Amino acid sequence: MIRISMIAIIAIIFCDYSHANPSNITINDVKDMSFKECLDINYSKLGLYEGHYSDLNDRSYLLKWYAIDNDSLKKSKDLKVFIKKESGDFYLAKPPLKETKDVNVVFSLCMNFYKSKKLSDYIAKNIFD
Repeated sequence: MIRISMIAIIAIIFCDYSHANPSNITINDVKDMSFKECLDINYSKLGLYEGHYSDLNDRSYLLKWYAIDNDSLKKSKDLKVFIKKESGDFYLAKPPLKETKDVNVVFSLCMNFYKSKKLSDYIAKNIFD
C-alpha cells in the first residue's frame, strides 16, 4: 500500500512539473515572438502587409505558439492581448525630427518593448510561472 502511494505521489509530482511550463521553448523565444507580434500588429495597421499578417508565419513560428499553450490554451491568447495592449498603437508615433515625412518608428518602439522589464516580468509571471 505504501509502495502504491509513493508511486502515485511521484506520478502526480511528475505530471504537475511536466505541465507547469511550456516545453521546447525558452523565455528568449517568447520575447522574440512578442517582438514579431508587435511588428506585425503595427505594420498591419500601417497597411504594409497584404492580407492578414498571420499568413507570413511559418510552421516553426506556429509550433512555438502551441508550445506556450502546453498546460493552458489561455496563455498564448493572454500574451497576444498583453502585446496588443502594450504596443498596439506604436504605429501612431512619429519620429522626433519634423523634416522626416512618412517615416514610422515602429521597429524602434517594438525593440524597446522587446527589451522592457514589463515584457520580461509578464513572461516570467504568466508563461513560465
